[in-house]
Amino acid sequence: MIPARMASTRLPRKALVPIDGVPLIAHVVRAAIACNIGKVIVATDHQDIKAACEQEGASVIMTPSTLPSGSDRIAHALQQKDIAKNVQHIINLQGDIPFPSIADIRRVHHHLTQEHAPMVTLVSRITNENDIGKSQIVKAAVSWHNDDWGRAVYFSRHAVLASDGAYYHHIGIYGFARATLLQLTQLPPCPLEKYESLEQLRALEHNIAIHALKTDVIPHSIDTPEDVASLVRAS
Repeated sequence: MIPARMASTRLPRKALVPIDGVPLIAHVVRAAIACNIGKVIVATDHQDIKAACEQEGASVIMTPSTLPSGSDRIAHALQQKDIAKNVQHIINLQGDIPFPSIADIRRVHHHLTQEHAPMVTLVSRITNENDIGKSQIVKAAVSWHNDDWGRAVYFSRHAVLASDGAYYHHIGIYGFARATLLQLTQLPPCPLEKYESLEQLRALEHNIAIHALKTDVIPHSIDTPEDVASLVRAS
């Protein structure tokens, strides 16, 4: 599921900004379809986004513009689309990451279904020391279970260490058990979530386990015109 809203302060009509001549949201849909692990649904508040996604073969559910977060948007869409409650696992792809790692998305899905985790996400070791102090880069404190995955114990915009003494960049791709997604979106924001402006802290506050998988891939996200320009230069 891909939440995508039209309103964006730093980059107007962000979801439809062209990347290599294709709308940003269309790239995300293409990546989701390429994963071949389930039906692809976009939850959006705008007809122009709906049209772009349907052209790529995704199903689209219209959701209210007033929903406060991407998680609320996909939960709303899930309850509309799957009234029979057949869907038990959801992958939440960010609508502003045009080229996510397909292999990593499949890993999230595999871990979610095989380990019966309430939530799964991705983290990558920070190798550039300058990134440790950047508030726009969310860090994850993880207690490692093995070399592949561990349990997240905190997320912060400040410098926090994992159990191996390293700093990890949190990558905002999530896997949810259905019950966890619906539970989270019914809970009120918690104090730490408000302080850090990080929705995932609500899960930790309510003792919902978040499993973190290690990856070497940090996908490029689009938030500003400069992000678009740097992505084009990199390609």
